[in-house]
Amino acid sequence: MFYVNDIPQSVESELLLYADDTCLIYQHHDIDIIEEKLNRDFSNLCDWFVDNKLSIHFGEEKTKSILFGSKYKIKKSKKLDITYGSIKIKQYDKVVYLGCILDNTLSGESMALHVINKVNNRLKFLHRQNGFLTKSLRRLLCNAIIQPFFDYACCAWYANLNVNLSKRLQFTQNKCIRFCLSLGSRASITSAHFDEIN
Repeated sequence: MFYVNDIPQSVESELLLYADDTCLIYQHHDIDIIEEKLNRDFSNLCDWFVDNKLSIHFGEEKTKSILFGSKYKIKKSKKLDITYGSIKIKQYDKVVYLGCILDNTLSGESMALHVINKVNNRLKFLHRQNGFLTKSLRRLLCNAIIQPFFDYACCAWYANLNVNLSKRLQFTQNKCIRFCLSLGSRASITSAHFDEIN
């Protein structure tokens, strides 16, 4: 940690550091100012890496740019032109940061669909093993291999979901409760069922 403690001093933008992930963030209503600041700070950051004999991965899957805003503003805005020497950083409509999928409108849609897909796949697997599982083991397995998908970074993606996706998430969670309590596939889920499995 001491090795990178001075890295924020090399930039003016906000710098997020987590293990070997580094993220530059700059907020402004003018995209030209955003582009100018990010280019200057990205160049300073790269120079800091070189000076400290560290490598930076410029591959498209490692170094990305994204512009956040409303659908209207994103549609009107030009693409960010972030470069370092001959290297151009590609702009994406969505990025994965620390396992959370962030789209450019912060709608949470991509992450919600990812969660629904992962949970349904794991539920299918558990249903195939159901003959070997007791009620307590079903609950334990759901808590261990399914619930983390609902919980992970939910404050970053759940709040902005549209009604349809919120309902689909609730429907998926209800399937988990039916599995845990051995209820029929059409059984109605009430707050008492949530209380029963805590």
